[in-house]
Amino acid sequence: MKTRSWITALVSALHGQTSGTNKIRVYPVSLGQDQQPLEFWSGFYALGCLAAYAKVHRDGELNERFEFNQITPLPATMIPRMMDAIPRNPGIFLLSSYVWNHAANAAFAQALKQR
Repeated sequence: MKTRSWITALVSALHGQTSGTNKIRVYPVSLGQDQQPLEFWSGFYALGCLAAYAKVHRDGELNERFEFNQITPLPATMIPRMMDAIPRNPGIFLLSSYVWNHAANAAFAQALKQR
């Protein structure tokens, strides 16, 4: 899939409608430096496990306060463009750090903090 499609997916997720409640939005984002097949797909596993567990923890208690979005994979080169698409009160971002994407996650977190 083209990079542009992933950006469109992220923007759509960030601006997606909630169920009319004041739930805190949770955005799992999978970043990679050069998106080689291993780093591109393995980032989903930890984020998927975390989100799946959070959704069923204590019989789904967290679902009452949090809305978990789908995992969005993106190359680190898209970070500057992503910042323009993020709402002012976006909620919580989940990042899964590995050796190959730690610098990308740190750059993303810094950009979020500055915004």
